Amino acid sequence: MKKIVIIRHAESPIKPGAVDKQRELSDYGVEQAKLLGVNLRCRLDDVDEVVCSTAERTCQTLTGFASALPRTANISYEDSLYNASANEIIERVNLAKDSSRGILIIAHNPGVSDILRMVAPESGHHGHTPASVAYYYSIANKWGDVAFANMKLKFFMRS
Repeated sequence: MKKIVIIRHAESPIKPGAVDKQRELSDYGVEQAKLLGVNLRCRLDDVDEVVCSTAERTCQTLTGFASALPRTANISYEDSLYNASANEIIERVNLAKDSSRGILIIAHNPGVSDILRMVAPESGHHGHTPASVAYYYSIANKWGDVAFANMKLKFFMRS
């Protein structure tokens, strides 16, 4: 069984004229990211890979909860996750090493919310708000076989 954790970045206000990719977290967003660290402690023990969008707000979110990650987790930053669609996010999940037990993705809407709606439409969750976390599992034996059809929502947490 494969574990997939998907997190939307913490609060980052839109500022007129600002470059979207360079948007930083608000003060509240910084606190949300730190709170993720508290809430995720002991829930990420089997995460071997962490893949974060290169947007400033996702990187700051990761920094805020990094203390909750296993020390052995491999962290990478990828442009392909910046405003990635649901399909693009799952395509990245498919690239995880077969030896990995779990992958954590930090990305953006609408992609992260679209995954939630496709995998668990009956859950009543309408999408990811800032700093929300969705825990999924897949019955796929290989990461390359993970697909919306074989994923299940284990639980969802809003900050």
